[in-house]
Amino acid sequence: PDFQNLVMDERLNSKRDLKAMSILALGLMPQGHEEIVPFLMKAMTDRNLDRIVRAQAPIAIGKLHELQEGGSSAALASLGECVNLFQNDKTDLHLKRSLAVAIGMLATMDDPSVLRALYTAVENDSDDQIRHYSMMALAQIGARDANVAQNVNAHTELEKFFDRELTKPKRITHQPYGALGLAVYVRNEGLEGAVERAAEKIAEAFERTNNPSYQGAMAVSLGLLNWNAAEGILWEKFEDSNDQPLRDYIALALGLMRANN
Repeated sequence: PDFQNLVMDERLNSKRDLKAMSILALGLMPQGHEEIVPFLMKAMTDRNLDRIVRAQAPIAIGKLHELQEGGSSAALASLGECVNLFQNDKTDLHLKRSLAVAIGMLATMDDPSVLRALYTAVENDSDDQIRHYSMMALAQIGARDANVAQNVNAHTELEKFFDRELTKPKRITHQPYGALGLAVYVRNEGLEGAVERAAEKIAEAFERTNNPSYQGAMAVSLGLLNWNAAEGILWEKFEDSNDQPLRDYIALALGLMRANN
């Protein structure tokens, strides 16, 4: 109740950070989800609240679900309404971005309508961040699926999606997120042979692109996959490049691989 009061107290409207942190704090509560989730859903569409404050509510709901052992039934029950808001063209931009993240925390591979909403956002949304967050949401959903054998078709589509976004994206800015998303997704232990397929494609893309920012994302992706076969090309680029951010990302990737040269 104290955090809820802080959020709704109009005398504190100038304290945007305080209100935002109060909402995020509600997302860390181990109990009382049946009361917290409806409050957060109402806060999302409360125009009396600052848009940055409202945008914290989906993240808080996602956290309630992630941090609760076995998930939060109250948080999960909000998924349908979150998806509806995400697909609504009138939804505030900041809120929509957060909804993409929250859907990635809540949804499962056996809900095709939710997956389709994210695919559609990647394909059609005009906002770069919404498209990128939707890609990473899809990666999260696929990575934690414990029933790969029951969702074979959905996984086949998802792997092809990331393959396309990495190798032949309609928007070239999707390429680094295609690499990162693919690396996150294929760490699902139920995906037989997926790590090898993904790592080889990411390594090929790393060598093919001249964009150091994209190479940095691909290097980190190879690190996440612990793909030691790529150590050679990473060391070579590290030694030859004058781009300090790229060298930093390559160093991170080599550290993730426990590389010792």
